[in-house]
Amino acid sequence: MHKKRILMCAESSHIDSGFGNYTKSILSRLYASNKYEIAELSAYRNAGTPKTEPWKIYPNAPTDKDTLEKFSTNPANTFGAWGFERACLDFKPDIVFDVRDYWMSNFVELSAVRPYVHWFLAPTIDSAPQKNQWLQTFSNADTLSAHTQWGIDYLASTGMKVNLVEPVNDAVDTDKFNIGQAKETHKKTLGLPTDSYVIGSIMRNQKRKLIPNLIKIMSRISKETPKAVLYLHSSYPDLNGWDIPKLLIEHDVYDKVYFSYRCQKCKKFFASKFIEIPAGCKHCNNNTASLCSVANGLSDTELSYVINSFDIYVQYAICEGFGIPPVEAAACGVPVITIDHGAMREVGDNIGADIVPVAAIFRELETDADRVNPDDNYCANLLIQKYNEYQKMSFVDKMKQAETIREKLINAYSWDKTAAAFERIFDNIELTGKQGKWDSAPQMPQPEVKVPPLPSKRQVINFIIDHVVNYPELKNVGNIQDVIKCLDLGYINHNGKVQKFDMPEALKSFENIMHARGFWEQARIGNASMPEITKYVVEY
Repeated sequence: MHKKRILMCAESSHIDSGFGNYTKSILSRLYASNKYEIAELSAYRNAGTPKTEPWKIYPNAPTDKDTLEKFSTNPANTFGAWGFERACLDFKPDIVFDVRDYWMSNFVELSAVRPYVHWFLAPTIDSAPQKNQWLQTFSNADTLSAHTQWGIDYLASTGMKVNLVEPVNDAVDTDKFNIGQAKETHKKTLGLPTDSYVIGSIMRNQKRKLIPNLIKIMSRISKETPKAVLYLHSSYPDLNGWDIPKLLIEHDVYDKVYFSYRCQKCKKFFASKFIEIPAGCKHCNNNTASLCSVANGLSDTELSYVINSFDIYVQYAICEGFGIPPVEAAACGVPVITIDHGAMREVGDNIGADIVPVAAIFRELETDADRVNPDDNYCANLLIQKYNEYQKMSFVDKMKQAETIREKLINAYSWDKTAAAFERIFDNIELTGKQGKWDSAPQMPQPEVKVPPLPSKRQVINFIIDHVVNYPELKNVGNIQDVIKCLDLGYINHNGKVQKFDMPEALKSFENIMHARGFWEQARIGNASMPEITKYVVEY
């Protein structure tokens, strides 16, 4: 019996990131089931990365300078567009699936090989409403899911006609994230005051993360709870991130906030109040330490050790598509505080978190979505209350609380449950049309077809799509709809700058698509040689 051939477009299973851990956790289980042929298009991996996974890997990232220059001309290449067609023509998948953000996954709908795969999308729905262009892309998938039931319910409310299936939740490795030793041991080892009450938070230094609010809250509660400190596992400096040192000085909490550092020389990690880099390592005494980041991060085991120094965890952001750190904290038995919004509320309810109400809802310009600001005063009062309650608890009560929190997490979220959801979804997928039929007759562009006089620019573009590019499905692609809209308006907003947009400019988009489609269709049937520049993708 033919096993379904499944290709996952992913960040990379070898990196310690949210999407990286998701990829590794799901593909390892799908591979172990022996029900499918499994492959991974590994966006952030290059051919020099050691391969430890048993499934097929296609590295997307180049290493040589000349290739990198061409690779950098299209932002989508970073997320997998660069190696996608080459990987597909080698692996010939029945199903291609992606669980990342919209801008990481939308390149598939413009690909020349799109008709030959069943496209399963599970985007991170963090707010509503989503952009119309994003919803258009989601509706073009053959099967659609999300990371939470809240996300599924929102997608259903839009009325899109698509095969909408059960959520594919994020989860946590509960073998690595577990209840550790006595908290005083973790605090002492890391370099925290052993008698401190540690308020922990793990987040990227991004605009949507409410780092300024959390530091301001710390300023207030430190006056009433002198033993409280904030452990902010974040990065600095970061592109378009918050100016953390300025915030510490502004709110007079320099001595109350700790960060994670890793030494580049001895590779050990420790907690410290903010130190400009290069910082002195507490282990080897060399000035070779820097704040942890995605590129200089901690392993799951190391991060679990840090979390076990927390007495309480706070998730504070204007939105989340799921939010992994709260479930990691719960797996370590740490009480969680989160916000009454979307995925944060859903995950919080499922793990027994305390919920901070929303103080204000605002529309964000960049995403055109409603975001939230939590009630900072409520959060501050809640943290003070939790601090006072914690001081009265016996060691036995604290351990019982930790075990109850962990048990609730395990009952709600596990990678085994998520992998089982994927299996149900994959097993119910029926291939239609050309899906999985990689030996189909070619559907070539027809550049010799003349465009007749037509009454509108929109009709001209539609004729070109139908008869010249010879790919009618393009008319339903959000990017193409935007091209037509800009043509109707006569201008385009390019990186904040309004520029004239006319028919010659519009046709450039279709020329590129037509040339790419013609080449990859010829390559699919063996009439064109594969480009040497992406040879490494299939030779890994």
